Amino acid sequence: MRLVDQRGRSATVAITGELDVSGSALAKGFLMSLIGEGCLHLLVDMTDLRFCDVGSARALGDVHARLRGENGNLIVVSNPRVGRMLTLVWPGGPPTYPKVLMLDVPEPNLQRTVAGAVLPGRRHHPLVRGLTRPRPASRRPAPPPPEAPLPAQPPAAPSAPSPPVPSPLLAVARDTVSERRAVLERSRRLREQAARQLMVMRQQAELTCNVLTEVHERLAALHETLRARPRPCAAPALSRDGEDHHSQAEKFRRHAASSAGPRVGAAPAAGAAPHVTGGPEAP
Repeated sequence: MRLVDQRGRSATVAITGELDVSGSALAKGFLMSLIGEGCLHLLVDMTDLRFCDVGSARALGDVHARLRGENGNLIVVSNPRVGRMLTLVWPGGPPTYPKVLMLDVPEPNLQRTVAGAVLPGRRHHPLVRGLTRPRPASRRPAPPPPEAPLPAQPPAAPSAPSPPVPSPLLAVARDTVSERRAVLERSRRLREQAARQLMVMRQQAELTCNVLTEVHERLAALHETLRARPRPCAAPALSRDGEDHHSQAEKFRRHAASSAGPRVGAAPAAGAAPHVTGGPEAP
């Protein structure tokens, strides 16, 4: 028995020769010491083991029960001869018992020699009891016969180049460009329409302010005329005088000047943003 590899919480142990009542306690103590060192995942390599009795299998089961209590496991890799015996002792398999992996490896020599004399194998060994099973024949299908080589083909004549296939991405790009052009054209038309409407509104505001200016001028003249005439005692006083109408007329004149803009039909200056002024106050 030897320690092959130990990394962190995993360790690999190789057991060779024979594992009987004399070696099961030693193997169990060695594996328990590895668990005490913090190894919770053990791999026992028994591919070169010639014999394993039931007591040794139960000892390995006790090691697996200890590992299972600490969230670990024990995996046994063996040859088919020992593996079949372990599966009989551990009928349930994992997780109650260790997991057994049987590798198709050459079985170890079962004969023993003492002072050059060949001794028979153990009495209770499966080979002596005739429990060995013949290996099944390979079920792989027979390889197909080699195919005859194909005759050489004459070189094909060069074909005419096929027309290029339009790429779908190119078609999508063209559609996108067309849509952008249509949107830009509509935006230009809407800007022109808004500019024309703005000019019409400015002209209407200018005309309204001019009319109100003339009205206030006439009202101021009327006040001057009424002031020159004698007023009866019972006549009520007017709420406005001529100076008030003159100031209102001046105010509307300024509104008319600020509302004056380009006439309808005149092209707006390049880069000029439309400007909207406030409407005239009510007289």
